[in-house]
Order: sequence, then C-alpha cells, then structure tokens
Amino acid sequence: MDQTVGLDRTPAQELRFMELVAQAWLEPELSRRYQVDARSVLDEFGITLAQGQQPPALPENPACELTIEELSRPASAHAFLCFCLAPDNPTPARQYTSAGAGSRAVLR
Repeated sequence: MDQTVGLDRTPAQELRFMELVAQAWLEPELSRRYQVDARSVLDEFGITLAQGQQPPALPENPACELTIEELSRPASAHAFLCFCLAPDNPTPARQYTSAGAGSRAVLR
C-alpha cells in the first residue's frame, strides 16, 4: 500500500515523510502525537497535504532491526585502476585489404 497517498507527490515531500516514519518508529512519543494531531506533526516536518486529502497513516513499526544512514550528505567515491600489460610475444598487427571497389574491407 502506498503510504504517501495524500501528500504532494514530490521527491522532497516523500523524503520528509519517510524521515517522519523512521523517527516515529524510534520515538513512540512522536508516533502518539501523530495519531492525535497528524497535521501539526506534518507541518513540523515541512510536509504539505494535497488539497482536500487526509493525512496518511504511519506504517507499522517493523519487527526487524532498523538501520539509519545519513543520506543527505555527499557520497564518497572510490576509484579503482585497471590496466593490461603487453605480452612478451605480441601478435602481429592486423592488416586491412580492399577486395575491390564497392566491397567491404577484409581483415587478415
């Protein structure tokens, strides 16, 4: 089930709602406040509802372990180099010859 129904469907709005869900799973008081007055909690997170829509229900807290990573900072990248060494006995250079006007080149 899509939990963002009723939100303005922008990536920023959906990201804020996901942050709200994760924080509500970690803080039972926030989850309780959302159940009592969802609109004010959505306002705290900068989330706007689409015109005439009701606030979506928070998904149930999963039974598994929750890991939160910082996703808003720039990612670090790692570079790997790969190169080939020429063999001791290189193969002879390929030669292209023409088989005549209008025909294709032949590789020998």
